Amino acid sequence: MSDLELPANASSERRWPFILSLVVATSALSLLGAWAGTDASFRIATWKARVALHLESIPSADPEMVDSLGIVEAMRSISWDAGGKRAIAFYVIFFGGVCATTASCIMAVRPFNTRRMTCCVLMLAGWSTLYVARDQLQDWRAYRQVSSLMPGIEQAASALHQRWPTEPGTIPPNISFYVLPEKHPDVLTIRGRHSSYPFHEELGLMITRGENGIIRFDLAAAYDSEIEFHPNGTAPAAYTSGFGYPTPPVAAVIQLKQKWYLVRYGD
Repeated sequence: MSDLELPANASSERRWPFILSLVVATSALSLLGAWAGTDASFRIATWKARVALHLESIPSADPEMVDSLGIVEAMRSISWDAGGKRAIAFYVIFFGGVCATTASCIMAVRPFNTRRMTCCVLMLAGWSTLYVARDQLQDWRAYRQVSSLMPGIEQAASALHQRWPTEPGTIPPNISFYVLPEKHPDVLTIRGRHSSYPFHEELGLMITRGENGIIRFDLAAAYDSEIEFHPNGTAPAAYTSGFGYPTPPVAAVIQLKQKWYLVRYGD
């Protein structure tokens, strides 16, 4: 082997680890972006992952009671169900992408290479964009999926606006519910909801009535968003739930049509 071949072979050996790291990082970023834009359960899965890693606390009006009942421990555990699989997938993809991005940056600096550094800057910009746009991506996905729910929700809101039920029953379009008029007269609990996280958006567990005749529909996978009907032309704002808990302030509002809004609540 000649002396000229040695540097070429050495350069090739150093190039492939960088290319591999770049491919892994790009794949992870692309997968997370596509997942966030198509799967209604993405937001819950990432929240579950943060809670399990103790990176996010579980809000509660009575933390000691929640902890004594084992609710916190149950929410921080990862089970092999639909939600747990998503949380584990998020762990693998996110940390794999972060490690690959870090390795690429190190190999671009030692020794310094302008083209490699440009690739790393673009990769870091991609991660930053995904982080900054996470809420907007959530709002877009929820809006896209809520569009298919609106015909049925409008039927339900029309029936409930005319007469709010005081006993269990069914409202159009075939939505069965429970109600406890003595304790929580403004809360309807929908029957037949799935306990696991759905692949596609659907109604959640509650339909509630607020001041000025406002009717709010929970969304199954968007835990911080609701579809709201404001019959008197009011604007979405923070409120006290039918169980007596105040909500965070309004974070984002998308007007679906006149008197109808998709609202996300958050600090």
